[in-house]
Amino acid sequence: MSETRLIPVAIKHRGSWKINFVNVTPFEGLLRFHAQSERGRATKYLVDLDAYWTLGFCGCENFGINIEPIVKKWQADEREITDARRCKHILACRQYVGAELLDMLLRLRRRETNKTRRENE
Repeated sequence: MSETRLIPVAIKHRGSWKINFVNVTPFEGLLRFHAQSERGRATKYLVDLDAYWTLGFCGCENFGINIEPIVKKWQADEREITDARRCKHILACRQYVGAELLDMLLRLRRRETNKTRRENE
């Protein structure tokens, strides 16, 4: 994982769905990213997908004001880990990881198929 990808994210806002686009760039290791909304803001938010019991952490205002205070109060048996508790930056980073894993699996399958063909010739 090394390239920046523009990821579309469907968000339910005030009862209707809208599509947001987020630029996602790997940062450190496999689960940390920089996420930047496409609205022209220069701000890159740090996203850590391993934080808060894999709910994730984001440095954006929405996460800090609306989500993190609730998450910090959770007890182990109260965890409600759903996409409703994730900001668009976390959702985009999760989609990035999924796309990267799918690409990797498809490359591996192609290699195995080519290897099998060569062996059968």
